[in-house]
Amino acid sequence: MLTEDKAKTILEENQPTNIGKIKANDFVFEVQVDSTPQELRKLRTYSGMHAEMPTLLPDMGKAVLELLFNCFAKAGHVSEGLIGDLIWGFQQVTPPVPQEITVAGLDALEKFGYIKFQGKDGSFIDFNSDTITGAFVRYTDKLLNLIYEK
Repeated sequence: MLTEDKAKTILEENQPTNIGKIKANDFVFEVQVDSTPQELRKLRTYSGMHAEMPTLLPDMGKAVLELLFNCFAKAGHVSEGLIGDLIWGFQQVTPPVPQEITVAGLDALEKFGYIKFQGKDGSFIDFNSDTITGAFVRYTDKLLNLIYEK
């Protein structure tokens, strides 16, 4: 465990140069920015995404995947969101998708490795967690490879 005395000793041993020295502060932060451009990927068409759909995925998972594909195709981009927002949004389409189908589909997608659930504290949780209702749905590379062209 790092004590305050040890931290001060480490800080004194690693003092920045006079040019970069900041007076009256106990700590100096250093940041390295990665300026590598992000790879731009092009979305497949809805039919292209649908053609990539895995055949072994349970029907509820396929239904939710099709709804996600439709959202991405209409929006022209991929967005992650809260599980509650997905459930609510799918209930607003015509015909409305019952909450039970969305929940079962998300559960199947997680079990097959297409999505993960992330709690508000940043930790990944499983579908049986008490905090699942406020979790973010995060897409894995396995799902993103179905969405984007290669």
